[in-house]
Amino acid sequence: MVAKPESNKPTPPKCNRCGMAMTALYSILDPRSGKQARAFRCECGERTVSE
Repeated sequence: MVAKPESNKPTPPKCNRCGMAMTALYSILDPRSGKQARAFRCECGERTVSE
């Protein structure tokens, strides 16, 4: 049996400025809604937050 890669790990978004994959900085869980916000940073300096 071949092990499958973990599919619940989100793929990092692409940078809008340069197109490279962004690096995860941190994630925050909102206990009331149960939603998780993640902050990402690119080598070019671009930053973004996704839910």
